[in-house]
Amino acid sequence: MKNAIAGFLSLMILILAGLIISTVEGKTMRQNELDSTLSSVMEKSMNILVTKDSYTIDEQKAFVADFIQNAMVKMNSESDYMITVHSVDTVKGVLDVTVTENYKQA
Repeated sequence: MKNAIAGFLSLMILILAGLIISTVEGKTMRQNELDSTLSSVMEKSMNILVTKDSYTIDEQKAFVADFIQNAMVKMNSESDYMITVHSVDTVKGVLDVTVTENYKQA
């Protein structure tokens, strides 16, 4: 009986350790994906803004929409994203956004 209880507790500790490692690794992976995606999408949107002159001062909403669309296409995790746009200036090439990601975990 003593060995059965010890084995059960060992199994529970092993399962708990696996869940902890999975949670930490998942959080790190999602943060890395978000960082790399946003930096590449921001660079792409700014490149389009500067080189092709596709946007004018009146079309700031189109510039933001292009950024959001490109970001959502590149992100492939099953998460909910909330994008907050703080400031946009197409003349100076400024786009200030905050992205919050919500996802389910075990």
